[in-house]
Amino acid sequence: MAFINSYLNNYTHTTKVPAADLTHRLPPDNILLILTCISMFLVIVGARFWLIGNYGSDLPYWDQWDAEGAYLYKPLHDGTLSFLDWFAPHNEHRVLFTRIVSYVLQVTNGQWDARVQMVVNSSFYALVACCVYWVFAKGRGYVFGLFCSVVLAGIFSCPFGWENTLAGFQSQFYLLTAFSLIVIWLMINASAWSWRWVAGVFLGFSTLFTMASGLLAPLAVLLFVCVAFVRERHNGMGVLSRVWPTVAACLLILVAGFLLMTKVERHAPLKAQGTVAFLNALTSCLSWPWIHQGLWGMVCWLPAILLVARYLLRRVPDGKEERFLITAAVWVVLQAAATAYSRAIVIQSSRYSDIFSFGIVFNFLCALVLLRTRIRSVQGVIWMSLIMVSLVVNAMGMYRLGFNGELTKRKTMYEVEKFRTSGYVATNDFAFLTPVRAETDIPYPVPEKLANLLRDPALEPILPVSVRKALIVTGGPVESVNLIGDYNLDVISPYPWEKLWPFPPSGLRSGNFHYIVKKTQGLPFLHLFVAGDVRKIRFIDQKNGQHGISVLSGAGGNWQEVYVYCPGAECRIVTTGTTEKILFSEPKEMGALSLAAIVITSNSRIFLYSGLFVFFCLIILCQLKRKREPHAEIEGELNLQAHC
Repeated sequence: MAFINSYLNNYTHTTKVPAADLTHRLPPDNILLILTCISMFLVIVGARFWLIGNYGSDLPYWDQWDAEGAYLYKPLHDGTLSFLDWFAPHNEHRVLFTRIVSYVLQVTNGQWDARVQMVVNSSFYALVACCVYWVFAKGRGYVFGLFCSVVLAGIFSCPFGWENTLAGFQSQFYLLTAFSLIVIWLMINASAWSWRWVAGVFLGFSTLFTMASGLLAPLAVLLFVCVAFVRERHNGMGVLSRVWPTVAACLLILVAGFLLMTKVERHAPLKAQGTVAFLNALTSCLSWPWIHQGLWGMVCWLPAILLVARYLLRRVPDGKEERFLITAAVWVVLQAAATAYSRAIVIQSSRYSDIFSFGIVFNFLCALVLLRTRIRSVQGVIWMSLIMVSLVVNAMGMYRLGFNGELTKRKTMYEVEKFRTSGYVATNDFAFLTPVRAETDIPYPVPEKLANLLRDPALEPILPVSVRKALIVTGGPVESVNLIGDYNLDVISPYPWEKLWPFPPSGLRSGNFHYIVKKTQGLPFLHLFVAGDVRKIRFIDQKNGQHGISVLSGAGGNWQEVYVYCPGAECRIVTTGTTEKILFSEPKEMGALSLAAIVITSNSRIFLYSGLFVFFCLIILCQLKRKREPHAEIEGELNLQAHC
């Protein structure tokens, strides 16, 4: 019996060792934090790519034809673009960095494509969300991290700011946000004259070239310095000796910002007409997403107000997070005030929602900071319940703004614009551009100027694939055929004026016949539509390399939207000897980034599901770590040591 007991004890001991080894092999906290950021990034870009794939367009829209086409790409082509032109005003703004992004993408892609810009903008904004999360989740508990990531991912994924997401020329809103938040973090947390502080000052000047409201970041820093001075009023000279370089730098940036300001007279009617109109507009901005419920704005901003009050009374520590949250909240209020003053008539436009949404983000984080030391008390439970109710109400408002039918209207508008623009480029018939039922039936409000830009030798070769001229297909005695039936805007397929070529040609054996396509711009891919079995068609390049067709989407009916890799100056189109009737449209050249944008946005679910999968894996890992370190979670949630 003793032998049996000894054996069982040894067996139990040996079976417990692998489990202990497994828990010790769990990833450290920093790895979990990185994985959470990856999960957030994938979910946010997946949601935004879905929006672009279903409602976006590659055709430049409205201001792009001026800011990029007429004043960037054309002067670059003509050799007349000067250094100062990069800093030239666009309306009230100086969008240097937006111009740089547009230029780099166009040169890299070899093509002007708004969809590529949308994808890059969305990825950049998701990165901003992850950086905000990293700052506040680092060093805290697992539950806090997961909860915070869910809230932030939900806010940044909701399509309330669809106007910015579905327009390639809106990167200035994202750049403004990123630059401003970095400036705030560096200038209030770094020691004067340190390299971080110098970087913050440099970026402070850079914000002036994102949007006109870029000068509000250094103004927010100045206002926080005033708050800090009141808090440390017993040591006023000591505070002043530390912050005077920051004050001086902010004042210099503000002076530069005022000198760079420009006025646009035609926008004067959009401004608030009087103090009452301004205050009403400001209240609406701060009440976002319920812009007509002023009392709700007071509820939403209560955490930030309480944090400022407790900071002044020295009841919260003077930590980096507290300083950043107070200053960032002030920055959002200043942005709301600037919008209420300059755009009081159109504050409900979704293009401003991306900035207004940070009011919810920062107030949520303020509430968590205030609850840090009492989260497990009865009072903490009550306050957390109120926070959850506030988040739910705001989520309902954001959903209402994102799914109110405007997306469908925007999609229809883009399809009409592509139809009319492509028709003019292909036929040179000005009737495609005028008359129009609404000015948004064409992508630029002045038909004559749009026609000149479309025919300009600098822009015509780089037009996006949806509206550019098709390549010429030669086929000996074979004639092209016409598209039978009426064209439907709701179905992606060849336009009625596009030439279609048959396989097999009438009276000829398809196996002994080929078409020739000569390229004009040297872009690596061809885009076309095929009716029939795409597997039976092959493209042969100049080096006799064979390339099969890949399907992008089923275009409706028998048509499929496809692409093929075709290097070199020309290629031959052949079939594998099938007797089945196949039609294909004249191909159009397409850049690599244009293709990548189509493929990425068409497969947005992969990003979304991958992010969710990583998140559920994180839940399991965090549960295992909590079992191994039961007290570490509480310490992480309270984060007491980091603020003592």
